[in-house]
Amino acid sequence: YYQIVSKEIVNFQPYKVSYGKTITSVTEHFVNPDLKKEEVSFVMLNDIHDRPNSIPELLNLDKGNYRDFVFFNGDVFDYQTDEKQLIDHMIQPCVDYFAKTTPFLFVRGNHETRGKFARNLPEYFYNIAYTAFTLGPVRFVILDTGEDKEDKHPVYADLVDFDSYRESQALWLEQEINRKEFKRAAFRIVLMHIPPRYSGDGHGAEHCTKLFEPLMNKGKVDLVLSGHTHAYKIHPPVKGLNNYPIIIGGGPSTGKRTLTKVIATNKKVEVIMLNDRGVEVGNYQVAKR
Repeated sequence: YYQIVSKEIVNFQPYKVSYGKTITSVTEHFVNPDLKKEEVSFVMLNDIHDRPNSIPELLNLDKGNYRDFVFFNGDVFDYQTDEKQLIDHMIQPCVDYFAKTTPFLFVRGNHETRGKFARNLPEYFYNIAYTAFTLGPVRFVILDTGEDKEDKHPVYADLVDFDSYRESQALWLEQEINRKEFKRAAFRIVLMHIPPRYSGDGHGAEHCTKLFEPLMNKGKVDLVLSGHTHAYKIHPPVKGLNNYPIIIGGGPSTGKRTLTKVIATNKKVEVIMLNDRGVEVGNYQVAKR
């Protein structure tokens, strides 16, 4: 159980501070996850692009089901302008609908690297970059795929270096696939905004393929979940290319939006993709090797 308390400072002098009213929220609650649970489930949203109403509208398609977390797979925004945008277009809709009791995870898409407020994102979210963790039977690996354009593109004015950033991630990923937590997991799921294949010939996409695909094949990744293309699609494994399925969520427009549900046990992972009318448009299962 928890409360949020805010105490107003009405006068801040060098040697004297005067306080005003104290505002206290209602008591809320959440349940700490059982890291060794036998089943884990979550839903994925991607490519919302500053359409905050999509958050409750899509999550309503899964209303009444318990999920361990909600995952935002990049491009929640078109670009970042100020604090108000972050609150109005993501944080507040999440708090209003689920985030008081259910956590969410958020990895940057290429659009989260844009705008004058993009560099302030870490002030509002604990981690929007790459990481890995184990929950239940799954080892989750989250990759930050960065920009889709080359670093020297004029729009970046020599202010970015995503090639080096992705190369550093590849070194980290090589270490990750050799960790005992990764190897011993029943399933290994990678979440990344730009898919390692099937998203065109842009520089960022090709760089992701070059760096990450060989490592994910070597590590025997079971499933990759992505966005970016704005066209939902299930790509089965292709031997010698992606030895794992790549499932890509839809786009921001009505009729193209998707909610992706993932349920994993010690025996299988099931992925169910719904369009924004609640119609199942994709279903894929991965059995334990």
